[in-house]
Amino acid sequence: MTFGFVENTIIDRNTIKLIRSQAAKGRNVGKKHPSRGRRATIKADIAKSDYKTEHLDSRNHHMVLPTIELQFEDSLSVFPLPVESTPESRTPVQKAFEFLISVPHKPGLGNAIDFSVAGSIWIQFWFVDEAYFHCFIATSIAAKNLSTTNPEDSTEGLSHLSDSLRLVNQRLSEGEALSDMTLASVVSMLQYERMCGQYYQALIHFRGLQQMVELRGGISQLMKEKPELAQKISRADLEFAIYLGSSTRFSVDDVPGVATLNWLRERLGTSQISSLLTSQSFVQLNPRMKEVWTDIMSLTWFLNENVDDSIKMDGYTYHDTLILILISYRLVDIRPLNADPANSLENIIHVRLLMIMANFLLSLMHRLPDLPLLRQQIGALVQEEFTDDAENK
Repeated sequence: MTFGFVENTIIDRNTIKLIRSQAAKGRNVGKKHPSRGRRATIKADIAKSDYKTEHLDSRNHHMVLPTIELQFEDSLSVFPLPVESTPESRTPVQKAFEFLISVPHKPGLGNAIDFSVAGSIWIQFWFVDEAYFHCFIATSIAAKNLSTTNPEDSTEGLSHLSDSLRLVNQRLSEGEALSDMTLASVVSMLQYERMCGQYYQALIHFRGLQQMVELRGGISQLMKEKPELAQKISRADLEFAIYLGSSTRFSVDDVPGVATLNWLRERLGTSQISSLLTSQSFVQLNPRMKEVWTDIMSLTWFLNENVDDSIKMDGYTYHDTLILILISYRLVDIRPLNADPANSLENIIHVRLLMIMANFLLSLMHRLPDLPLLRQQIGALVQEEFTDDAENK
């Protein structure tokens, strides 16, 4: 930056413009600023989006976020953050935002599932809540280090995590334990801990979160008020149950969504599964296992055969209702993994069906979660089948 001298005995309009121009160059050099008309358009887009956000889709509970052209060097420049941004923090913040808006899902599902609106409430929390913001920055940094053979210094991530814990504890002591943002921050901590394999530490936080949900009126009430928040909590509940081999802490009967499942069943019909319904293995199962197996067939048939873009299933319904609640929850409810199987046939089918559904439960890192107990049971079944085949030869 060059320096210039002005005559201060007579300051006219041109001199004032020169002074302001020179003063602004120090912090704004290299930046591109939209015109006044463009800034007005941006504000109008945000205001329009805020109006849409207040009017939720009554069936799918979607919240619409603004679509804004990138005006500055990064996509966050037009939005205020819950913390003061510095030049040093710009890169990790930008990477965390890109990590936040990436929706984990299996490749090839784009023909049947629309993921474009998934996760909107979590993006909004990121822009307004400091505790959630800090925790997701830490999660983003940890995810990057876990996915590379040359991890970077984790000091910054741990600092963000410490800030998040401090803010949450402050809210708990000040009587804000039941707010949406406090629950969202704890959910984010659970995501961080599960991603890092710290399941037993996360379980302590989850028990506290469960008490908070009960004080909010239970998971059913939370589902009505904040469905996206309730479904993330249910996802954590399911992962703990599969990881530990225990029952879920929330009941599948408390969670709505039967209408979507009925829609899938009607689309499938009986012609596609006629051979399954008459098979000897299927006939020997108990009614609950038959029902879940049929529903999994309905889902997989829809995902494999659907090529009509006009009947895409939205991401909320796909992940949070079908995969998480109405199918996987019921599988765990039929028999937790640490329970003794009623018979060998049901055990084989139960583990295989749970293995199919676990393949859809991708983590934030777009990977399958580490579920050692399920992995052990799959290995035991493979070994048992291998032994049986060897003995029959």
